[in-house]
Amino acid sequence: MSVITLTQTDQGKSVTLQPGQTLVVELPENPTTGFRWAIARNDDATLALRDSDYAPAAGAGIGGGGRRTFTFVAQKPGNVNLQLKLWREWEGDSSITERFAATIDVRS
Repeated sequence: MSVITLTQTDQGKSVTLQPGQTLVVELPENPTTGFRWAIARNDDATLALRDSDYAPAAGAGIGGGGRRTFTFVAQKPGNVNLQLKLWREWEGDSSITERFAATIDVRS
């Protein structure tokens, strides 16, 4: 099974996965500003989060940005409205500066 990768340019897209297939979402992030990507909405029973990892950009100095990578695995048939938000957790929803959403259809 192939891995499906979504990036910021895939905002609003719909993708179809099979159970066991991997979905990767890669979004730009600069955690030194306090803003980090987080899951705002997901159905873990259908699309389980396996990993969330940050990697600085090649050659990025101190305070430079990088990329947040979320790795999900399709679990069972269903439809998920996956939503992510870029925010400062301690400031709450009023700090959200960006959102990412995609519709994930898991079919056997």
